[in-house]
Amino acid sequence: MLSNTSGGGSANPSSNSSTGSLAKFRIYNKDKGYNIDLYFNPDTYVLGYQNDWKTVLSLGSNFSSLSFSGSQPARLRIGQLILFHEGESVQPTIDKLHELLLTSKGFINPVTSQGRPPKCQIRWGQATLPDLFVVSLTITATLFRPNGEPIRADASIEFIEAISDENSRAQNPTSHVPEPGTKHRVVQPYDTLALIAAEEYGSPTQWRRIADANILEDPFDLKPGLVLTIPPR
Repeated sequence: MLSNTSGGGSANPSSNSSTGSLAKFRIYNKDKGYNIDLYFNPDTYVLGYQNDWKTVLSLGSNFSSLSFSGSQPARLRIGQLILFHEGESVQPTIDKLHELLLTSKGFINPVTSQGRPPKCQIRWGQATLPDLFVVSLTITATLFRPNGEPIRADASIEFIEAISDENSRAQNPTSHVPEPGTKHRVVQPYDTLALIAAEEYGSPTQWRRIADANILEDPFDLKPGLVLTIPPR
């Protein structure tokens, strides 16, 4: 006996498609080396891009100007993903999807020395999208056995573009190669450039060297987690 949250319906995913047959949608866990196969009703998906701008106020003026800060990684939101394996439990698939959100110490950021979740790729038909990280995952079980074991579920997943550490790291702007002796430091809560300069150079007055090396638009607005390049003494 099977239970269905909607009060009926078939266990066959293709019978519930409103726009035609379902396509196989594959997520490849690049770090662990395995595939996660789902079904997808290709109706819509949302791909978002965002630029960051800062408002620069002009004292004594009715107008302000805009300063371009940079681009955010692209985001992709996909719903209507169906987990179904011919009457078998989909719990192993749910566990594999959840693993895409879990930090692994086996993959260490060389700059921050912190672990990260695994990178993945989306493979749909002939298309393979660039490296991504999973930001959020929502699973809704729609068909299950009396013991609660799910045999069908729907999934909605949000991905973010995986920017490599090498591409995001501040470097010497003329040679694009870090200067010998260059260090990297992660900004902590309540850090200031003056405090960092005092610790790194022995004088808080050296904060401008750090600001210039990192091309900071607002040296007084440090965000925790930002990776700073510390020029050599």
